[in-house]
Amino acid sequence: MQSLDSEVETPIHPENLQLLTRIFYHVKVYTFGSWQFKKSKAKDIDIVVVSPNFAGVVHVKRVELVRRVLEDQRVRIDPICLTQEEFWKLSVSSSNFALTLKLRLSLIYETNTDNDR
Repeated sequence: MQSLDSEVETPIHPENLQLLTRIFYHVKVYTFGSWQFKKSKAKDIDIVVVSPNFAGVVHVKRVELVRRVLEDQRVRIDPICLTQEEFWKLSVSSSNFALTLKLRLSLIYETNTDNDR
C-alpha cells in the first residue's frame, strides 16, 4: 500500500507515483531544488528516487526507467535514482552536494512497507 502525505503538494501525479511503486515495489521519492521553493520559472523538477530494486542497474538506465514512468508531466523530471545503500552513503557524505541535498530534501511519497513484499 502506498502513502502520500496530503499536506505535501506534489508536482507529480499520484497515479504516476503508484505506477512507480508497481515497477520498483519499495520506493521513496523526495523533491529538492527550485520547484520545491516555488520558483515560478522552474524548468524542471529535481527528485531523488530511492529503491532497493535499482541494485545492479546502471544509473543511466535507472533515470531512463523513472522518466518513462513519469513522462506525461508538463515539466521535465530530473531524477537521481539511488539504492538504499547509495542514499545512506550520500547522507553521511560531507561533499557540498550531499550537504545541500540534506538541507533541501522533502519526502513526497513513500510505499508503506508494512503491506509490501
